[in-house]
Amino acid sequence: CPTCRGAGKSITHPCSTCNGMGKNAEQKKVKVTIPAGVQNGMQVRLNEEGEAGTLGGPAGDLYVFLDVEEDPVFQREGEHVYRNLDIGLAQAALGTTAKVEVLDGFEEVSIPKSTQHDDLICLKNKGVPFLHKKGRGHLYVRTQIKVPNRLTKKQEELLKAFAKESGEKVNTSTSIKDKIKKTFS
Repeated sequence: CPTCRGAGKSITHPCSTCNGMGKNAEQKKVKVTIPAGVQNGMQVRLNEEGEAGTLGGPAGDLYVFLDVEEDPVFQREGEHVYRNLDIGLAQAALGTTAKVEVLDGFEEVSIPKSTQHDDLICLKNKGVPFLHKKGRGHLYVRTQIKVPNRLTKKQEELLKAFAKESGEKVNTSTSIKDKIKKTFS
């Protein structure tokens, strides 16, 4: 019937809060547990936390869409994580160890001899936890060899000697400042 709309009863004196609908809009805080390993764009469903059902029916579900922030140090690809590590020329050539920040603290990493720029060192099971199963992805440390901007005279001499021993051709000319000093001395 048009009066009760199939409910079998009609409200003659509707309340001012719900206007006879039996429900009203209100804000509510809900605690959401985000599982480890979620990725950007995923959603979490909260059963019966959505809008109230009609005619006394159960409430609908609430969907929370996740927006995972990017980190300035770590880059994520699925469960695997990448990070850069700056090392010096001598450290790359001779090898070293370095204390590296990982997702849950710090880890001592061994840099082998003859490491090249952009080499990857794998730290197994130090990445993001798998979603809905045990285990973690890997964390990859990408080496970034940094060449010094300024060298002392001794460093420059040592590098020239190294280049000569290696058979590498390098610029042996001195700076303009050195040429002027040489001319007037």
